[in-house]
Amino acid sequence: MNRPGSFSQVFGYTMAGILSIAGVLMVVGLLGPDFVGGTRLRSLFGVVLILYGVFRFVSVRFAARRAEDDA
Repeated sequence: MNRPGSFSQVFGYTMAGILSIAGVLMVVGLLGPDFVGGTRLRSLFGVVLILYGVFRFVSVRFAARRAEDDA
């Protein structure tokens, strides 16, 4: 496995991890205000954050592979 070579890759992986963890914490109920929309809205936001974190991870990974193939 290759190591992250650029700042954008490290930043992308870091943001993917932070977004996914924040999404899990929001779904569990440890993150996010209780007064905004109730538990269903908080769970929806949590799922959206998890999916966006996965999307960020996949897009950074494919960009790294594309850069590796071009080199």
